Amino acid sequence: MGTGTPSPRSGDPMSRSRSAGRALLVARRTLCAIAIFALAAGSCRAKDGLEAGRAPGLSPVLVAPSEATNVRSRAGAKSQSLTFDLATPYPARALIASISEHLAAAGWHPTRNSWFNRQETSEFVRGWVQYTIVKKPGGKRRFLCRWWSQWVGPTGEVLDYSLTYVSPDATLTNTTDLKVTAQLLSEELAQKLHAASPVTGNDRPLVLLPVGTPPNSETATDNSPDPSIFFSRPDGP
Repeated sequence: MGTGTPSPRSGDPMSRSRSAGRALLVARRTLCAIAIFALAAGSCRAKDGLEAGRAPGLSPVLVAPSEATNVRSRAGAKSQSLTFDLATPYPARALIASISEHLAAAGWHPTRNSWFNRQETSEFVRGWVQYTIVKKPGGKRRFLCRWWSQWVGPTGEVLDYSLTYVSPDATLTNTTDLKVTAQLLSEELAQKLHAASPVTGNDRPLVLLPVGTPPNSETATDNSPDPSIFFSRPDGP
């Protein structure tokens, strides 16, 4: 037998005290680790804006403000998309300016006319356009206001932004629920979609505005089409 320090017996009060102390220390460290993890996880869940809904490989030209909610995105080989909601008063001047400045810094040209309907002036130029919505003849009217514009990138891609408000009030007073949809199309897909458009006169040339041209975020007046009344689908707005 060696002469080393004998092992304490399990029934020894001093041994039990030391074991209990070590167990308490381990428990405290574990609880601290759990608390730190919970705080970190909570901050991740609370994060909103684009980072909360960014798909892997999403182009940096698709952006959403940090206060955006319901952020969704998709990144495919020929197209990408981003949608989000934003609580901001009509006519969302700050958001439109922010999107425009972001794209100007990346070298994107806004278009004077619509990519999808060349004979229609882009809302980048003419501003918001309002439509009247009814679900059935004689039904209650609501008012949809839309700002829809496209940009063309340095390598031919097309970026499409659509901003919409829906309100029971034609003046959109106190309207703050904005829905935003953005689509990034490869040059190939954008050209195919344009070629497939059935709009008469859509063979007119696309006019690119200089990079950095300021947008019109006001309501269209004399250059807007007559307000259209249409019947929405049962699952429509």
